[in-house]
Amino acid sequence: MNFHVMLTSSHETSFNFVVLLRANSKMKQQRNACRSCRLKECIKVGMNPRAVQGDIDTASTSSASPNLVSVEMHPYTNFREVECQTEVSTISSHPTSPSTLPFVSSGSSICSVSSSCSSVSTVYSNCLAMLPPNPSLPKYDYLLASLSRIFERVDEHAPEPLPNTYSFEHAFYNPHLICNRTKLTPTGERIATLPEVLQDFRRIFVLFTDVLSILPEFSRLDESDRMVLAKSRFSFFYWWLTCCWTAKVGCPGVCYANGAYHPSDKRQQAFPDVKGVTELSVETVSKPLANINITDAEMLVGSVFAIFYEYPLPPKVSYASTHILNEARDLYTQCMITVSPYSQLEAKSASRLAEISLIFSSITNLKYLTSDNIELSDVLHVMEVDQLITEAFDVHRPME
Repeated sequence: MNFHVMLTSSHETSFNFVVLLRANSKMKQQRNACRSCRLKECIKVGMNPRAVQGDIDTASTSSASPNLVSVEMHPYTNFREVECQTEVSTISSHPTSPSTLPFVSSGSSICSVSSSCSSVSTVYSNCLAMLPPNPSLPKYDYLLASLSRIFERVDEHAPEPLPNTYSFEHAFYNPHLICNRTKLTPTGERIATLPEVLQDFRRIFVLFTDVLSILPEFSRLDESDRMVLAKSRFSFFYWWLTCCWTAKVGCPGVCYANGAYHPSDKRQQAFPDVKGVTELSVETVSKPLANINITDAEMLVGSVFAIFYEYPLPPKVSYASTHILNEARDLYTQCMITVSPYSQLEAKSASRLAEISLIFSSITNLKYLTSDNIELSDVLHVMEVDQLITEAFDVHRPME
C-alpha cells in the first residue's frame, strides 16, 4: 500500500508543475511525452490516468484535450506566471512584446491561438491592451512619459483660432478651434485679467482632450458615454491641476497655466468670485497638497486619477462602460500608489493616497460653487458665458 502511494505521489507530481518566468529568464520546459505514453505508465502502476490529469468524462470532452495556458500579467512588472496543464514544448527565453501577443477585446478576455500538439490553445490574459509598447518599461513609467509629452506639447506657428461658440462635443473633437497649445507656465507672476481667465480655461480644456485621447479606457467606452464622462470630469481635472500649481508656486490665489493667477482678495479680482471659490480652493485643496509636498509625478498621474476617481458613482453610463470605468479606477489608483514617494512603504503610501482622496472631496465642493459663480456672472453680464463653458462646468442657465 505504501509503495503504491509513493508511486502515485511521484507520478502525479511529474504531471503538474508551475513555470515562473521573468523577463531575463532562460528556461525551457518539456512535459512528459504524449498522452498514450502517460497512459502506459499509469497502467503499469495501476492508476487511473483520468484521475491524475483531472479529466472529466463528458460529451464535450474531446479525445485530445486542448492545452490550457493561463497567463497572468501585472501591468507594473515583467513578471509572468504560466501554469500548464498539458504539454508545452518550448517557452521562449525572450520577453514577448504586446504586438506579438493575441489581442484581447473589451468584450472577452479569451483568445484562441493555434498549437503544434492540439487544435486549440486558450490563453487567459489580463491587461494586455494596457501594456506599453516597450515590455521592459513599467506601466506607470510609460504613463508618466506620455503625460509629460502632452504637458510639454506646443503648437508652433499655428494661427490663433477665431472667437466662436461651440458645443462641448464639437470642441472636444476639434480642440484646434478653441485654443492653441501654448507653453504651460504656471508661475503665478501677475494678477490675471479677464481675457487671461478665459484663456486659461480654454488651454486646460485642450489639455484635457489631449490626456483623454491617450487613455485606452476612454476609447473603449460607448461614444455617448465618452461625452458623459468628459463633461462630468472636466471640472475635477481643471481644479486638480490649478490647485497643484498653486501648491507648488505658493501664490495668493489660483495659479493659471499662462503665468497669471486669480487672487483671493476680491478687490483685485477681474472675475468676481461671489461664492469665494478662490479662497476656498487655496484653504481646502492647495494648502493640503502643499503640506504633503505633492510631487510632479503625482500631479501628472493625479490628473488621470481625477478623471476616474468618482466611479462607481454617477454619472449614469451603460453597464459595459461602468465595468471599464471601474477597472480604470482600480488601475490608476494603483498608479498613484506606485508613483508615491513612499511606494516601498505600504502603510505610508496607503495613508498618502487616503489624504489625496479626501482632497478630491473638497474639489467636489469647488465644482458646484464654480457652476454657481459662472451662472451669476452670466446673469450680471460680467462675462459672456458660451455653450462650451456652460457644458464644461455644468452651469444651469436661467430661462430667457
